[in-house]
Amino acid sequence: MDLLTIKQAIVLTGKSEATIRRIIKKASAKKPKKAKKEGLIWLIDKDFLLSEFSLEPPGQETARDPKEDLTTQALIKQLEIKDQQIAELNSRLSEANILQKQLQDNLFKTKQIADKKPNIFRRFLGK
Repeated sequence: MDLLTIKQAIVLTGKSEATIRRIIKKASAKKPKKAKKEGLIWLIDKDFLLSEFSLEPPGQETARDPKEDLTTQALIKQLEIKDQQIAELNSRLSEANILQKQLQDNLFKTKQIADKKPNIFRRFLGK
């Protein structure tokens, strides 16, 4: 029986101290006991802890389905294509923004010129 301290259990599982303490309370009530107190330190059985969180011991990998590998490869390829499409759309959007800015500048210049020209109604009304 491989025993872990609370800190080691936190590092192994990534769970909070409160969660580990709840599991220790549960484990100490089991027969045979899966957790014990030595002095001021609680120790919990590593296999019990991993089974409670449905985790696999480090170094053990499950056999992977070849179909999953093909699916993963297909999804990665699709992501790469989508990244390229997004990059192209961003460059097009940048070009459109530049053109829009130029058109706004030209419109502003045209409006300034139109404001400087004498208005025919102002001549007749004397304003």
